[in-house]
Amino acid sequence: MAILAIIAIAVALKRDQVRDAPEVLLPLLAVNLGGYLAGYTLAGAFRLTRPMRRALTLEVGMQNAGAGTALAIQLFGRDSAAIVPCVAYTIGCMLTGTLLATVWSYLPLPPEQNETKNP
Repeated sequence: MAILAIIAIAVALKRDQVRDAPEVLLPLLAVNLGGYLAGYTLAGAFRLTRPMRRALTLEVGMQNAGAGTALAIQLFGRDSAAIVPCVAYTIGCMLTGTLLATVWSYLPLPPEQNETKNP
């Protein structure tokens, strides 16, 4: 909840500056999608099940977006221009994460990965 509050405040404070800086959107999208790919791939390297890979991929992306915004505010102050890319990344991450989760919800999992296993 704290991260969501920080994100909401940062977006509210910097919404005009984000709107006026479209040149940062494409590089931030590339970083975001690259992060999802790296997270999913690394989770696979650790032989996690597909549901765990999906959850880890989304969780890491969401946490990084909130943490980046919080760090920028703490280190540079809430009036700093350094917050603008963080806020744009946060918005993009929330959007792409939601879209990715929606796509994944329509892709079936192998039957053995649909069931939770008790240790």
